[in-house]
Amino acid sequence: MPTGSTDAYFFRQQGLPAIGFSPMKNTPILAHDHNEYLNQAEYLKGVDVYISIIKACASYTTKAEAEALKDELKMRMVKNPELVYGKDFQLLALFCLSRLQFLLELVISVANNPSPSSSSSSSSSSASIISRFQEYLRINTAQPNPNYYEAADFILSQAKALSLESQTIEFVKNKPLILLKWPGKDPSLPSVLLNSHTDVVPDTKCVGLQHLEAIRKLKDSGFEPIRTMYVSFVPDKEIGGSDGARMLVNSDVFEQMNVGFVLDEGLPSPGGEVSCISWGEVSVVLGDQGTRGTRAWSKVV
Repeated sequence: MPTGSTDAYFFRQQGLPAIGFSPMKNTPILAHDHNEYLNQAEYLKGVDVYISIIKACASYTTKAEAEALKDELKMRMVKNPELVYGKDFQLLALFCLSRLQFLLELVISVANNPSPSSSSSSSSSSASIISRFQEYLRINTAQPNPNYYEAADFILSQAKALSLESQTIEFVKNKPLILLKWPGKDPSLPSVLLNSHTDVVPDTKCVGLQHLEAIRKLKDSGFEPIRTMYVSFVPDKEIGGSDGARMLVNSDVFEQMNVGFVLDEGLPSPGGEVSCISWGEVSVVLGDQGTRGTRAWSKVV
């Protein structure tokens, strides 16, 4: 079984359904390897996958089921804290996965049958999409000295072009977290959060840009979400997430977001269909020189 990790652990500590997912097909799992690569065609197809997923999630209106799931997960964690912190965490993961069947089926279904995108906007052309991704890739955000501010400036420029609301939050000095908001027509419904990270070790950091490109095409098509959609770019995932996602989920900002579901990064699928939904966890480990890193495992279904 391949292994990988996401920041989803921190969101699930809040009782939230959160899974790791990647839309990339026909892509070998070379996470953090020196020869990691991504085919342009697969990157563009991934944007279309996210278009379908965002449309489905943003239009899903069964509030009672989502709230009941969130409350049940919180209650189970309080009664069984060893499931969160102990060796039996897999029991909680499997429990959550069984209760999240409707979300898992939704993601897999639309990932393998994305709606063809249609946009006449020059900013949504394949060449423009690839050009923006290349520009983002050139920003050096590799640990241990990621250039977070240059990455933040780029992300904020994209948010402005898309007319998305934006916040730059520094829970920890010199580690900006970017939070974007696409308001939904019914703000009473729990929102959906699309999460990715800006630091690399290195890797392709493609998911966050695919989120934005999907939103660009949806806006061009005139789509309006029913649920509010958030897009987060968090720092320090590659060294444990303590100054990134962990700080976000424990903040007043996050409480006000009313998040009901989190779609985080995941592993690519080597075959011709999207098949990997990961339940990846991160734990911080210290090296011989006091350096920080991560140990990870994932459940792939």
